[in-house]
Amino acid sequence: MRALRNVLVVFAVVCIVAVQGYATQFNGGYSLIYTEKAQLLAPGELSLVLHSRAYAKVINSANFTLYDGTGAISANFGFSRVLELGITVLAYQDLNLSQRIINGQPYREQIPDDMILRTKFGGWGVPLKSSMLRFGFDLNYRLRTGQVDDVYLEPYSSNAMELGVNGIFSLFTDAFYPDEAHQVHLNIGYLNHNDAGFGRGLFSSSQELLYSVGYVYPTLKIDLHGEFYGTHFMERPPTDVFSREDYLYVAPGVTYKPFYGFNIQFATEWLLLNAKNTTVGRVIPPDYPGNYPPWRISGNLVLYPSTAFFSEPTFARVTEESRRRERLLEQSGLDRRALFEWVTDEDFGTEYIDLELEKIRQEREKAEQELERLKKELGQ
Repeated sequence: MRALRNVLVVFAVVCIVAVQGYATQFNGGYSLIYTEKAQLLAPGELSLVLHSRAYAKVINSANFTLYDGTGAISANFGFSRVLELGITVLAYQDLNLSQRIINGQPYREQIPDDMILRTKFGGWGVPLKSSMLRFGFDLNYRLRTGQVDDVYLEPYSSNAMELGVNGIFSLFTDAFYPDEAHQVHLNIGYLNHNDAGFGRGLFSSSQELLYSVGYVYPTLKIDLHGEFYGTHFMERPPTDVFSREDYLYVAPGVTYKPFYGFNIQFATEWLLLNAKNTTVGRVIPPDYPGNYPPWRISGNLVLYPSTAFFSEPTFARVTEESRRRERLLEQSGLDRRALFEWVTDEDFGTEYIDLELEKIRQEREKAEQELERLKKELGQ
């Protein structure tokens, strides 16, 4: 009953604060390409993510290649067991079709583009037999620091501070080892573009519902995953802007895990739903894509470095033996920071070393016994 009550309380909080948040497409922390996981970084843990996304098409009528690319950097920090802080900087945005004169200067590439601040709350879960349902939410604020808004082929963004909330739900089929389990993740977000102008209410602005669902099939070094993500405008932007229609993408991808603290994510995106173009006054030629690219390639480089508050085996190789050690660590109830402090503690360090030496001695005796057995067999 208490767990159910906690679920209802958190759901109510999400509904109440749904008038002020923002769901970004470039997530840090524990996340797929577009779908966040209801897991928080441990207190003191740091996540750094380098995002990239690109689309290109040869325009035969104009005899040139249309290109749209975006790059971003995310940094997320575990502040407490229930709070994670993050910042995303859209470091690079380039559409080689556009060029605008702003303050007497031509702008095509934006270096940097906008900045997004995020606070993520979580750490709650409900056990379902051997599975675990986790949930949380985050509040996001997009600050206008770029020079150009309303970019063709990119999701709509206004020239004001945009606010939104994102509800996060995750089901792990193994409650004790979630990263080794099949996973289903659901995100439902609300975004207010705050573009109604001075003197008008917040709900007169453009508003949209963002959603995504992702599935993960894990293996030791490679995770296979697929995502569906899209948007539905509850209040559409002005008629003279691009990307004012609903869309839906599917994004199959893989995550390669060569080290414990370094992952490589890659996905291809395919547009499933693209509503009819309703932009007025800005003509898109017939051989150009609509308001959204029909496909894209996306990738992330994810790094979990050690910090002064959290010891991370960043470049420890992922093997079956290291996975077993990780399980023993989790079963001990100690995180990596606590284990490091325990080993280096003046009172307990010697005891730990003695235990390790005893373990080595026993393994050596077993090896010697096996060698003697083989000698006897060869002698017969």
